Amino acid sequence: MLENNQLEITDQWQTKESLEALSKLDGVEVTAYSTRLVQNVFYNTTLPPTDDLNFRKALSCLFDYDMIVNTIFVDSEINYGPVSNFTAGHVRTNRYEYNLEKAKEYLNQSKYKDNYQDYEVEFLVNSDFLDIEKLALAFQSAAKQVGINVKITKAPWVTIQERVSNPDTTPHTVSINSGPQYNEAGATLESGFHSKTAGTYENCHWYITDELDKEIEDALATVDRDERFKKYADLQNKIVDEICPAAWVADLTERVAYRADRLEWPAGEAYETGNVNAYLMGYPFFVPDMRIK
Repeated sequence: MLENNQLEITDQWQTKESLEALSKLDGVEVTAYSTRLVQNVFYNTTLPPTDDLNFRKALSCLFDYDMIVNTIFVDSEINYGPVSNFTAGHVRTNRYEYNLEKAKEYLNQSKYKDNYQDYEVEFLVNSDFLDIEKLALAFQSAAKQVGINVKITKAPWVTIQERVSNPDTTPHTVSINSGPQYNEAGATLESGFHSKTAGTYENCHWYITDELDKEIEDALATVDRDERFKKYADLQNKIVDEICPAAWVADLTERVAYRADRLEWPAGEAYETGNVNAYLMGYPFFVPDMRIK
């Protein structure tokens, strides 16, 4: 369709291989931008063995983060915690790194240290998004090296949404990206960790406590910007260090192919400088700013 002038811009779910092929077409360029999405791998904190903090930390040491941002989610960035680097109020939290020996240390501290090999950890992937399967396969291979049996299952997006709506049907792990509704860390903290959003695609780890709810509400209600951002920072560090309800595997850079010879598109042309611009979701495609040449 792109080659036949039936399409001006692809969606952002094209694989690295597809984009490389499209970039070879006359008049087609690949551009990149951010909508502050973070690629999460959520853990079901109510289901054995991912109900154990140290087991979750072990899983977080099984993702090859450098490989992920260089070969799967190309042009993306290493992420620190649940909030995108592009979002106001983001802080550089501690970061779990790919380290099999460290994963073994966490496993030995887990309440499942004597029987974690007996569990089958389900990793549910979106059957329409091939890059997530690549992520899952790499994770499965690393997990095998430390004695964790990972089963990869596939489902379309609508089924994933149904499954994560209930803790009993939510898999051990599922990878979903999410971003803020407005440019502040509080938006991510509320949608991703407050109990009122539990069971949505943004919040399917099922870690629910009154204490965390109150801390999020208090931060959001704080008028002074510096004080509010300090509370956001404390929450981000707490979530990473004390809860670990997910692995944050990439600060996503979205890549699309478009007909640069036919379309004037400010968001697409901005990448010509080599810098990735950040927008809120949907804003790169503000149609009144586009022109057909």
